[in-house]
Amino acid sequence: AEHDAGATVADAVLSTAHVFVQENLGTIFTALDDDLIPIWSDYPEAFKRADTGNGASLAVPWGICVNTDYVDEADWPTSFADLADPKWKDEILAADFSIADVYVGHWDALATHYGDDVVKAIADNFGRVFPSGVPATEAVAAGEGTIELVCVEGLANFVKKAGAPVELIVPDVTSAFEQRPALLSNAPNPYAGRLFVNYALSNEGISAWMQGENDINPWAPQSMPAGLIPVAGDFLDRKNHILELLGMGDGTADAPVEADGYEAMTYDELLAAANEEGSLFLYGDAVPAQLEAMVNGFMTAYPDIDVEYVRAVPTDIVARVSAEHDAGCLLYTSPS
Repeated sequence: AEHDAGATVADAVLSTAHVFVQENLGTIFTALDDDLIPIWSDYPEAFKRADTGNGASLAVPWGICVNTDYVDEADWPTSFADLADPKWKDEILAADFSIADVYVGHWDALATHYGDDVVKAIADNFGRVFPSGVPATEAVAAGEGTIELVCVEGLANFVKKAGAPVELIVPDVTSAFEQRPALLSNAPNPYAGRLFVNYALSNEGISAWMQGENDINPWAPQSMPAGLIPVAGDFLDRKNHILELLGMGDGTADAPVEADGYEAMTYDELLAAANEEGSLFLYGDAVPAQLEAMVNGFMTAYPDIDVEYVRAVPTDIVARVSAEHDAGCLLYTSPS
């Protein structure tokens, strides 16, 4: 079940807040290894991320959401650069790209490929700006604009299944963001947290929350788009510049944590310990239907573990996890 408010300290985080994890690896977060995560030794090396001490559960290419009631197919944009055309003035609904660094990384990749002037011209065509991608996509589905940026297949499919007249265009030139599971060092249920991370990195777990043909499964790298452009490792050095181009505001050593629950274990030992704990609490920032699919897949695979989760934007996850770590106590209380 998802908490609306007030819940418990998290055991794991499944999100795009990679910079936060990187900056707090060894304190708030624990790096994955063969002893902690049974599947880690077999997990594809190309998708292991040393900077955040984990790996990609799913890579999702960015696309363009179009309201088909208002845009004829012949006029659909086929690239992000097409949206620099003044004909789209005030027609583009945008997320607040300052709330998550994965947005900044994408726009930095486009600026590197097309030039700053193209990114600035696209931003000049923005109409309304929404707090995140979810309300922006819902707004374009309702006809409040003709184009929404930037969109992913899971979210486009979500509104489309509800009858919305939308199509997702994934251009040949685009970047992708990664959902990575991270293990909390002070997890109340460390074995259940480890089991969830193991599941989230498995082919079974990744398949459970793939929402379309464009999602990239690390176990099947042939699914990667041919025109995928990389996000530069140093894109944060240009964050303020990119946000300025987009007309949006900018965003902003503890001692290592000693905790029980992180000793070396086989999969069977970990499963037994996690089942004994019997509960898991998770933060995630994926599309609602996609996060729910991952949680439901885990609960189906491990029915003896009760799962509760909170979906929030990355900045809220950072604030909550930081506060929990600093307080060293429960911030949220599960409803009885």
